[in-house]
This record gives sequence, C-alpha cells and structure tokens, in this order.
Amino acid sequence: MLKGTVVLVPFPFTDLSGQKVRPALGLYNTKKGKDFIVAFVSSLSKGNDGAFDLKISPSVDNGLKTESHIKSDKIATLKKR
Repeated sequence: MLKGTVVLVPFPFTDLSGQKVRPALGLYNTKKGKDFIVAFVSSLSKGNDGAFDLKISPSVDNGLKTESHIKSDKIATLKKR
C-alpha cells in the first residue's frame, strides 16, 4: 500500500466491538514494518464535519463513487496482512 492511496480495509469501530470494510486513505507505511496507518473516508456529511476534515472528489484513480471526506479524527494503525 502506498501513501496517499485509497484502499478498502477492515476499519475498527471506535468502541472496538467490531469492524466494517471501509475506504481509507493510506497515511504512513514502512517497508520493514508490519503495520500501516490509515484515515477513515466517509461519504456521509451530517453538517458536523470536523475542522480538519478534507473533501475528496471521486476519480478513476481513487475509486470513490461519490464526494467524500477524509476524517482526520478517525485514524487507525492496522496490520498489513
């Protein structure tokens, strides 16, 4: 996974009760490490977007189907496998 790439990952719920496969933006990846860091991507906008959320438009390159938001307050470290 490359930094800046949108990927589908099993993203954990904030209470760690489970997970759901969601799009996420790759933020950090090391060659030797077994983990990588991603930010949650959501297409829902409920009028309470965080001050640091970033809008991202759909494109062939990122595979998104609708305008979405990179949620800077929803970051997770996941195993590469």
